[in-house]
Amino acid sequence: MQDNGQRFIDLYKQLEDAIRKKYSKGRSGASPLVELARMPQFRYLKGDLDYCREVRNLLTHKPKVNGEYAVVPTDAMLDMMQGLLEKVVSPPKIFDYAVKRRDLYVARLEDRVADVLAVMYRKNYTHAPILTDGGAVWGVFSTNTIVQFIAGCGLESVHKDLTVGELRDFLPLEAHVGESFRFAKANAPLHEVKDIFERAYVSHERLALIFLTRGGGPADKLLGLLTPWAVLGIDVD
Repeated sequence: MQDNGQRFIDLYKQLEDAIRKKYSKGRSGASPLVELARMPQFRYLKGDLDYCREVRNLLTHKPKVNGEYAVVPTDAMLDMMQGLLEKVVSPPKIFDYAVKRRDLYVARLEDRVADVLAVMYRKNYTHAPILTDGGAVWGVFSTNTIVQFIAGCGLESVHKDLTVGELRDFLPLEAHVGESFRFAKANAPLHEVKDIFERAYVSHERLALIFLTRGGGPADKLLGLLTPWAVLGIDVD
């Protein structure tokens, strides 16, 4: 266990060096770990960073007892340090947690509504994007779409061979009532999309999906999507 003390000091120095190399401008005069905790994308790590600073100060500023550290970090503490180092060197990206395009269920205008609903029910999906020939998002079919269609056209408009295309007035993103959609860059840091979902939740906006594209715009080819329940539950700290 005594080796853990030196291993912790070594990891701490690696963490400081990584922060200085990648993020720190060295202008504030503060500890690299303090500077990191002030950055929006790393504020969620502040508790762990402060904890590591306290342990480091205890190990380096207090005299050893008979040549040994009086308090020795546990293996769990070293694992936390290693995790912090990995998050600094390679921060989590949105796309790491997205449903990729190849795994998405995409609806087509010629599909029967009954068939689409059967797949969605079986796979527990609430939304199915509809794409252009170029792969960009044209609209979304959702359980809410059916409600809007019946409310607008009457129950008698529903028949067994009803196609998705017959609901086209209710499919564009801006036509959805009671739910919204956003776009983001696929390579954006994870904290940005978490912030989007959290702000929507606080403002009582029902943000259903965030679509991911290379440029972050609706005209770009869809690369994947994120749902709020997939993102808000991620423990990034």
